[in-house]
Formats: sequence, structure tokens, C-alpha cells
Amino acid sequence: MQPSRAVVALLSGLLSVSVQAQEIAVSATVLPLDSARLQAMGVELVKVQLTADYVLTRVPARLQVADSARQSVVAPFAGAILRVAVLEGQAVQPGDVLAEVRSPEWQARLAEAAQRDAVWTDAKARAERSATLLEAGVISAREADQATAAWRAATTTRNTMQADSQGIRPIPGGYALLATQAGLVLHRAVGSGDPVTTDDVLFEIGDASERWAEARLPARFASRIAVGDAVRIVGEDGLGEVIAVGRAIDPHTLDLSLTARVPDGMALPGQAVELELRHAAPPATVRLPSAAVVDIHSQARVFVASPDGLLIRSVVVLARDGQEAVVIGLAGDEQVAARGLLALKTLALEALATQE
Repeated sequence: MQPSRAVVALLSGLLSVSVQAQEIAVSATVLPLDSARLQAMGVELVKVQLTADYVLTRVPARLQVADSARQSVVAPFAGAILRVAVLEGQAVQPGDVLAEVRSPEWQARLAEAAQRDAVWTDAKARAERSATLLEAGVISAREADQATAAWRAATTTRNTMQADSQGIRPIPGGYALLATQAGLVLHRAVGSGDPVTTDDVLFEIGDASERWAEARLPARFASRIAVGDAVRIVGEDGLGEVIAVGRAIDPHTLDLSLTARVPDGMALPGQAVELELRHAAPPATVRLPSAAVVDIHSQARVFVASPDGLLIRSVVVLARDGQEAVVIGLAGDEQVAARGLLALKTLALEALATQE
């Protein structure tokens, strides 16, 4: 005969109360050890520290110059490299020569530009003269509008050709390619004698102090990391922040992309680093040595100093590595045992056995 729902609920409630009572009893269990006994056992007490966040995990990452801080320098006209004027890692300023390019295409464009300038000058003069004649009543408004439209078309063509010439300076037989922003030469793709075609990327310039760390985040952390969370490169000072977290999990690697902005440091763009991902901690979260947390009856426990000895306290572990544990269940001014834990655990098991 199956028990009724009421009976099941009653038994479940009694079991829950029993478990809670046992936990309270365990939490209230005291090992009556005075300071002399603790010293003889090699027990060392340390004070826990309140923390606003904690290390959720560490992941391998690679540093890159921020997209907003780098610029690709392309060849505006085809040709061949006559001379490369900069090295990778060299600092440049706007207007510095990066390379000199021999370019028949550029020479032809210069000749075309001179012709376009002449057309523009003539169209401008015609438009101004037409405006004067229209005012005098010599020509119709339609004729004046045609002259103005021709000038505007010539202006558009002239401006387009001038835009194509931005970032270069004429030299005999070709052009000098110029830096248009300050920064470091992050990458050089050509050497003397190399052929180039239009829009080939020849250099990359950027501010290496504006760094991004790009990593792959295990899928199990996807719901626990958000934009704005703090990060730190292991071995460096200063905190950065997460600026993007992918929302598509790779079905093969079961991870997703993460990008963080990190402060200036010693590591160079392209270098592999370890990225520490931090997570906001709930109120009353503390840090303590990892060795201070022991497993007793499949629960995380610590030994808390009290006037009567050491109190066995249950805690919730949020994060833990070989050095440090982050837990909930302790006050920020309490002290816990960090050494001599093996002997304390033996005493705790004996004390708990007497309560069963």
C-alpha cells in the first residue's frame, strides 16, 4: 500500500528538521582545547578576511592590441617596395615614412589628377561666370544650373582623387607611405623589392598599452561570467574587465569566447598568459587558507577559535585552489585553524561520533 501524500510530506518535513538539527548540533560542537594544548598540537590560527569578489577560475589567454587602438596601413596603389623605413616595435608619429614604393600606377594617377584639377578649375570659372551672366539677365537659369552642376561633379571627382592620396607623399617614380597615427609598428608584412598590389596590408600600427586578452571559457561558467566582471593577468598588478562573452558554445570544445580589457603591463601582444576571472561575492564572504577547510562527513568544515576551544563550523565553499578558499558561513573577525588540521580532524570525528 502506497503512503498518502500527507504522510510523505510529514516524513519529509521531519527528515528536513532532523538534518537541520544535526547540522546545528555539529556547528555547536566544541573541541575543548586550551592555548597550551593547541600549541602542543602545532595548531596555528589565522584571521579570515572579508572579500568583495573571488577568483572563479583561471583560463589560458592570448594578449592582443585592442581593435580600437590599431590600424592596418594598406598600399593605395600597386608597385614594388623600394625601401622599408621602419622596424617592428619601432615608435612612429603621424607623417613618418613607413616605406617608399615605386609605382607606375601612382604616376599615372598623378597625371590624371593634374588633368582633373584643370577640369575643376575650368568648371569653377564657368560656374562663377554663369552666375554673373544670370544676374545680368544674359543667360537663362537653366544654363546657369547646368554650369553649377558641372562644377559640382568636377569637385566630387577631384575630392575622390585627393582622398585616394591621403597618407602618401610623392617621390620620384612613386610615393612614400606615411603613418597616419602615433603608435608602435606591430607588424611589417613587406621588405625591399617585394611587389605590392592595391589594398595589400603592409603594416599594422597600434598602441600596445591598450591590451585585450582573448580566451576560451568553459561552458560551465557561461552563466556566471558577465560583461563588467573583473579580471587579472596572473603575475601582473591591476584589474581589467570583461568586455564581451560569446553566447555560442563550440560543440567540439564545449567552450565559448571571452574578451577582456586589461591594463598596461609587461606582457606583449601575442604572448600567452593566464587570465584570472573574478566574480562578485555574496555578503559576508571570506577568504582563508585552503588547508583550513576539511571534509568531515562529506561536508566542508572549519575549526573556529572560541573562548571554550575550537568550534566545528559548517561552511559553503564558493571557490578553492591549492592556496586559498572562499567560503560563506564565517564572520569577518573570526580566526580559524590553518595548521595541525589532521589531529583536529581526528578529534572532531571522535566528538561527532559520541553525538550519533
